[in-house]
Amino acid sequence: MKKESKYTILFAVAAFCLCLPMILFDNAPVSDVATRYAPMTEAFARGDWQHAFHPRIPPLFSTISGIFAYLFCMSGTAACELVGALFFTLTVFPLMALMRKVYNQKYAMWTILMFICCSRLLRIAGMGLRDSAKCFFIVLAAYGLICFFRKYNWKGAIYCSLACVGLALIRGDSLLFALLFLAAIGAIELFKQKRFPNKTICAGLIFVVMVSPWAYYEYQQTKWPVMELRQATILDNTFNTESINFSIPVANINPQKNSPRAIKKAKRIKKVSSRTKEFWENLFKGLCPQYLLFIIPVLFYRIKKKILGPEELILLLAALIHTVGMIGQIAIADKQLCIYKRYLIVATPLTFGWAAIGLRWLFDNVKRHLHRRFRWMPKALLIFGIIFFIFNAWSRVRKARINPFLYKLFEQNQGAKPKR
Repeated sequence: MKKESKYTILFAVAAFCLCLPMILFDNAPVSDVATRYAPMTEAFARGDWQHAFHPRIPPLFSTISGIFAYLFCMSGTAACELVGALFFTLTVFPLMALMRKVYNQKYAMWTILMFICCSRLLRIAGMGLRDSAKCFFIVLAAYGLICFFRKYNWKGAIYCSLACVGLALIRGDSLLFALLFLAAIGAIELFKQKRFPNKTICAGLIFVVMVSPWAYYEYQQTKWPVMELRQATILDNTFNTESINFSIPVANINPQKNSPRAIKKAKRIKKVSSRTKEFWENLFKGLCPQYLLFIIPVLFYRIKKKILGPEELILLLAALIHTVGMIGQIAIADKQLCIYKRYLIVATPLTFGWAAIGLRWLFDNVKRHLHRRFRWMPKALLIFGIIFFIFNAWSRVRKARINPFLYKLFEQNQGAKPKR
């Protein structure tokens, strides 16, 4: 086994292990998992197809979670959390390969380290949400696109096509990006290779064939061959039709699963308004600000020095288009300027290469200018930062388990309650 492959596997194992505390000790699922994904997963596991699928939610996540729930006799919540953690773990492989192609092995390893220690991505992975799966498919699609841009081979076209299928079937708002990735393959083949786009046509056929069963299901329910109910609603409003005949809300599939904590969070989410301040705050936090401190200077430096390669430009465009596309889709569907942080952060790993360059430059320069006696300090600071980000990702576990345990331990040892 190659040394690079060993490092990739070790990073993947570490990523999964970091998700385990949230899977094992967080017993209060978020509202979307408690009211939607977990009930649909359990319905799939027991063969209740009527409640296992809904035109509001594409089927891939609940189907995979339902298979795990059936095979390992798990609850719907545990299956969703496990599948979310597995997608987070699997993202290590295409992200490592992508960064190795665009940069080199050294920066690829630093990128993966920053990825598995990213607090919000790690927290989302342990909560059982679909965003980890979307992140995996975005990275895989970008990897396929870069491979195709380099060698125009079938490998890149197939990878990109399969990733686009996953994007379309994991979230309804990802259909736009799936189509844009396929269009990018076609543009490369037509304008750069200047030949008949046979690989693009094959990739498009694979995409159409694999999403057609769900499109047919949506057509039966909404009279539109779409990927999600909201897309049918937009088409109805555009063409002044009333074709949707499925009115059961997803949140009422299994309302008794709502925990007090999930209900409290659902009420908090409903308070999100279209105020400009709140929108910009969510936009800023959704772009991973702790890494933007390294990304922006490195990006401007490479643009100024004209060393930003075409592959880096593809990654930059993919991240920008995802951000603008998500904001635009929510504005059209909900008629308000609003965004959630987890909707944006799934595409940020495409930009972590620049963060890795900046962090490595800072690490090397600080170490170089220190006296030999103090050269251990950068490594110590790096380890402290990793621990800080991981504990920040485990905030739900700390509040539910670690903090009460420490409180009781302190009370037993001191014989009195600590001051708050």
